[in-house]
Amino acid sequence: MGISVTVTEDKIKEGWIGKAKGMKQIAYERGFLDMNNLILYSKDGPKDGDGKILDESYSLKSIVASFTDFVEEETLLQVMTRSAGKMIGLDLTVDRSPKGHPKVAGEGIEYTWANSKLYLRTVPISQRKTAQQ
Repeated sequence: MGISVTVTEDKIKEGWIGKAKGMKQIAYERGFLDMNNLILYSKDGPKDGDGKILDESYSLKSIVASFTDFVEEETLLQVMTRSAGKMIGLDLTVDRSPKGHPKVAGEGIEYTWANSKLYLRTVPISQRKTAQQ
């Protein structure tokens, strides 16, 4: 029985196109990382045995927070909400929305949505605004 049952497939190396970037990649692309000390960079910076931050200059959160264009840029959620509001004649605003990547956003949008839902549940149905109002 000389029939081969093996199949040869090319390995596809997945790229980064269309994927979110982390804080380290953003800081690297803008030239804010010391290439000789890449190992020291982390979300909060290097810490001692007690968890105290030793050097905040290696904190990716601090580095990315200093990018004013990044901080002031509106997220897609904010742009879409304002646009949808204009279409139905309302002035809608999303005042908290994470930027780009969950590590940049901290705890993320989940808490913002939870807070909004919690607040809405405290407002009586008779007092809630509708799209028609």
